[in-house]
Amino acid sequence: MNIKMKSIVTVLALSALAFAAEPAAPTAVRAADAAAPVAATPAAEPAAPAAAPAPEAQAPAAPAEEASVEPVAPTAVRAADAAAPVAAAPAPAEPAPVAAAPAPSQQRRVDVDTLQPAVVYRTTTVPVKTVYVAEKPGEDTVTLDELRGLVPLRFNVGVQGFLGGYFLNDYAYYDNSFDDFTWRLGLAALLPLNKFSVAMKVAVLYEQSLAGGTLHYDNRSTRTTTVYNLDFKQRKIDVPVLFSFKAPYSSLMFDLGLQASVAFYDKFKLSYTEDGKKHSERIDMLDEGYRKKMGWDLVFGIEYWANKHIALDIRFDVGFTDLYDSFDDDVIKLSDLSSSAFVIGLSYYFL
Repeated sequence: MNIKMKSIVTVLALSALAFAAEPAAPTAVRAADAAAPVAATPAAEPAAPAAAPAPEAQAPAAPAEEASVEPVAPTAVRAADAAAPVAAAPAPAEPAPVAAAPAPSQQRRVDVDTLQPAVVYRTTTVPVKTVYVAEKPGEDTVTLDELRGLVPLRFNVGVQGFLGGYFLNDYAYYDNSFDDFTWRLGLAALLPLNKFSVAMKVAVLYEQSLAGGTLHYDNRSTRTTTVYNLDFKQRKIDVPVLFSFKAPYSSLMFDLGLQASVAFYDKFKLSYTEDGKKHSERIDMLDEGYRKKMGWDLVFGIEYWANKHIALDIRFDVGFTDLYDSFDDDVIKLSDLSSSAFVIGLSYYFL
């Protein structure tokens, strides 16, 4: 085989080796090495484009020095063969950029003698129990009926007190009456019979009354005039039972009913002057049997409620039974005396 044929076979063999060789894997380069200048490789003439194999996944490799390509030994060729174009070897692939490794830092040493003593904190956990407290609902201060303007009736118990005038009269025998002062104090209850209009009132009252006056008696036979002074002091227990009526939108009530009275003290004092001499007589009407223990009165009244607890009362009592029996000495006659009273009171209801 001549030299020309050997040269052609050698070139083809080198070209086949160049295409069959796998591309070198990229190697990690330190920052210091990357900054160093690299010797330039002689530029080769561009080769004909050829289909490159698909790149395989590159696995991370350990840092290494840049791979170098061993130079091919020169082959002697003839001048004619040297003029023929030769396929240049492919240029090596450029390495992929690699992140710079952190620069080594100075190691810090700690002096054990200068350390602060360690403080150990011990924590204790306690289970927490959640307690929900709800406020008790209170009663409404204003009801729906009150917002509508209605004034309902409620069951109430309270205290009552009365002051006023007290009268003993018998207009068939005396031209005037015996009068003075009375007061009453006790407990009372209001019992509604419906929601707005009708109620019943029951009370137990202690009453103490005084009455007195003068009586002029003319003796025609002697043509003298005798002045008699009469004084009554009475104590009794009153039990009024009244029915009350009012309008649904009003706080004014009208009372009507009966009152029973039980007497337990009655003293009658009679004094006069006759022929220049003073005479005085004091009689226990209950012990002597002149006073009836039970009496009845017809009661008319008006009550105005200022608020839920306080009410103003006005009452007029008219007795329709006689207080005394068979006391008649032809001058002083008490058999037909009946009592009446006009009182103003105040009630305080606490329920």
